[in-house]
Amino acid sequence: MASQIRDFEYDIFISYRHNDNRTLAQKKADGWVTEFVDSLSLELEATVKGKVSIYFDENPHDGLLETQNVDESLAPKLKALLFIPIISQTYCDTESFAWKHEFQAFTKIAATDRFGLTVKLLNGNVANRVLPVRIHELDADDISIIEKELKGKLRAIDFIFKSPGVNRPLRAAEDDPLKNANRTLYRDQINKVANAVKDIIQALKHGEKPSKMSGESKPLLDTSIPAVKSKIPGVKSIALLPFTCAGSDNDQEYLGEGLTDELLTMLANIKDLKVINRSLSYPFKSGKLKLREVGEKLGVSSVVEGSVHKTGDRIKINVKLNNTEIGVDLWSEQFDIAWNDIFSCLVKIAYTLAEKLNATIRESERKMVEKVSTPNASAYDMYLKGRYYWNKQGEHLLKSISCFQEAVALDPQFAFAFSGMAKAYVLLGYYNLTPFEEAFTKSKEAALKALQIDSTLTDAFATLAFINMGYEWNWPEAEQYFNKVFAVNPTNPSAPSRYKLYLNQIKNNFDEVGLEPVTMIPHFLQAYSLLHHGQFQEALKVAQKAVERDPQSFMARRAVGLSHLGLEEYDLAIEALLAASRLSNRHSWLLFELMGAYMIGGRYEEGRSIFEEALAQSNALPARIFTNFFPMDKVTKK
Repeated sequence: MASQIRDFEYDIFISYRHNDNRTLAQKKADGWVTEFVDSLSLELEATVKGKVSIYFDENPHDGLLETQNVDESLAPKLKALLFIPIISQTYCDTESFAWKHEFQAFTKIAATDRFGLTVKLLNGNVANRVLPVRIHELDADDISIIEKELKGKLRAIDFIFKSPGVNRPLRAAEDDPLKNANRTLYRDQINKVANAVKDIIQALKHGEKPSKMSGESKPLLDTSIPAVKSKIPGVKSIALLPFTCAGSDNDQEYLGEGLTDELLTMLANIKDLKVINRSLSYPFKSGKLKLREVGEKLGVSSVVEGSVHKTGDRIKINVKLNNTEIGVDLWSEQFDIAWNDIFSCLVKIAYTLAEKLNATIRESERKMVEKVSTPNASAYDMYLKGRYYWNKQGEHLLKSISCFQEAVALDPQFAFAFSGMAKAYVLLGYYNLTPFEEAFTKSKEAALKALQIDSTLTDAFATLAFINMGYEWNWPEAEQYFNKVFAVNPTNPSAPSRYKLYLNQIKNNFDEVGLEPVTMIPHFLQAYSLLHHGQFQEALKVAQKAVERDPQSFMARRAVGLSHLGLEEYDLAIEALLAASRLSNRHSWLLFELMGAYMIGGRYEEGRSIFEEALAQSNALPARIFTNFFPMDKVTKK
């Protein structure tokens, strides 16, 4: 029987324990649940427009399955608008069939469908698509179990007959209803259930978008801003804002960002979660926007915020998870722990966040989440400082490497610190803070050392891939390293997904990938790929997007300059290369390219003025760029 809303099998799924529907032999009556379903069906006919379909199995099998997966024959039936569990003294058994294969299964399915587990009613209130009917007063432990699954207070419609020494279901025909301490009438409670069903179905219908006509064209993807434009149906989405520092100790800012990064990396290992990249979420650190606005801009339903404060060998962490769609805090907690216990605390927070979002965690993902980077708390502290300075880039990279070096001095087997060092050395070369050949040699050494300690470290493979792709232009070798990244952990966007996205975008085209990149890096790398193929006009468009994303990126401005050179727009090329030169600390690449641009543009004196400076760094110049853009018949000396 079809639901009133497309793609759903039933409007209501009734769940109960088998013992709660036994017949009352002395009354020759139907069991309680059967009577309830019959009464509700009649009431719905007079309350809700249209036929309301109900799934109710009068002969349920209890506890027959050996695994916790929903039986294939039952799973389609759980695609219902509402789930009504008959909550009894025996229903709250976490090992029972009804609990595992119906209650828990429905909450997981509903949390990932297009409506979600909660719905905003037309009067502005919020209701859960689980509508509990309670037939017994419950123990505190049972209430706690239900509320944990519902992630909120138990708000049930009660069918309970309560009197001294009596705790039983309220019957349709009571012998003496006035003795009921709850003062409820069966007929009134049935009407309450029907009205609640009506309100939820109306809200779901109101929120349902009409399907498109088959001939309607799809809108073009708007790539003008880096924010995610819309929420992805069926995905549990979450953004982490960098934790602030409680108190006035600004020296602890690295802790706030570092621990947030660690949590982000842990959660990113869980395939069932969509975790927003730090480059998109961190700009909202200021708190100028309300969380609802942050959620809308990032296209997520949940936002995490918090604070940290470290005193001596102890640290306090406050964490709060907010559902931005309905403006409700799903969870908040304060942790006061020894610094030595920081890693286990982060794992606990990550698992709690995943649980609150009903995310399924596979065993292989647990291994990645729980992977201990170092048992040395002091080394871990220096590692967080190194990551903090690495994110600041520029001259802060020198501090970053110093911190990573101190971390490996404290723990020579700290693979993550060697990997961090490798990433920092790559950027030192790009920022011209270390001779280019030296920077890449040290980067390779550090990355290989990291892999010697831990052969599954994806960031180290990714760094080697980046060196081959961005510096040596050895695409086959780069792809081999990328494949190693994907083979180790195909679900972690901090390396595999991100770099796979880069590679696909560079080798193909953004439109073919169908996604908008989260940073400017894929844009300028694609621009270089197009430049090497002589597609200068296309390269210019992509490079300009990269500059829009990050006006301070000299690599992006360099790509703009080289694109203009290829188009023989020399003045525009010189303007872009001058800007790139200033941003890059007069990088060796830029000096040669600027000199060449001056010469072929006919501005010989300006070209000669930087000749000696450029020549002093000639060993760092990739020959391919020079010969591609400055052939000797164009670079003449007058």
